[in-house]
Amino acid sequence: MSTLATLVTVIAAVAAVAAVIVGYMTYRQTRRHAEYTARALEYSTLARRIVEVEATGGNSYALRNVSGETLEQVTLLPDHLPGSVTPELTRRTLFPGEAVRFTIQGVTEANYPLQIWVSIKGSENLAVPCPRPT
Repeated sequence: MSTLATLVTVIAAVAAVAAVIVGYMTYRQTRRHAEYTARALEYSTLARRIVEVEATGGNSYALRNVSGETLEQVTLLPDHLPGSVTPELTRRTLFPGEAVRFTIQGVTEANYPLQIWVSIKGSENLAVPCPRPT
């Protein structure tokens, strides 16, 4: 076999190995993305079974306990909100069916939050869908 033929064979083998590596990396990234999406959906579904956010008019909302259990140390996290929250919801206890009203300053239809983050004792932070202001 000539040197040129050997070189072509080696280059083809390296290209085949590279293709296998790229294919595997693509598979792993796709699988990781699917797992992340499934986990985000699970957390969102979990949040909807624990608390709900209801629009009550203008920039006013209500956070309602829909879990059927008493929730301790419920805190509304102010991250990624267009303005301050009044009254500040920190370490509240919510009984089954109970709702607590709050206002997000500066909310309009153009900049309302799509989700509100809530912390509850004994669970991870939950992203709760937020309705459009009425």
